[in-house]
Amino acid sequence: DIADKLMASLGSMLLYWYHYSHNGKRIEVETDDDSIGGHFLHLLHGVEPSQSWVQAMHVSLNLYAEHEFNASTFTGRVIAGTGSDMYSAITGAIGALRGPKHGGANEVAFDIQSRYETPDEAEADIKRRVENKEVVIGFGHPVYTISDP
Repeated sequence: DIADKLMASLGSMLLYWYHYSHNGKRIEVETDDDSIGGHFLHLLHGVEPSQSWVQAMHVSLNLYAEHEFNASTFTGRVIAGTGSDMYSAITGAIGALRGPKHGGANEVAFDIQSRYETPDEAEADIKRRVENKEVVIGFGHPVYTISDP
């Protein structure tokens, strides 16, 4: 099935492109990893990932796929619902994921995280920002109407 082949191949295609476009480096894309997340991390870093990293990657992938009815899921469903092909649906979903208010927000959150030297410094600044009702990427997601885990 096309979807299975795409899921199995996407990480290899993406990481090959990444290493080649950024470093001019051709990589071997075959690994012994038994999961998509493990394979992706192995190709990204060039070494077999630890189980904790693989588990974190799987959690992240599941959150992207199943976090309510998010923009990328909606986009993929709309494109598939029009009768278009699987490649177009996945490409459209990835395009939506790239936006700064969806998947691109992770980059902003990482930039914010990088400014702190210690966990205590991060906690104090985030608390101050929340108390001042400032937007803090990663907190206050609209889907959590009662509390934000």
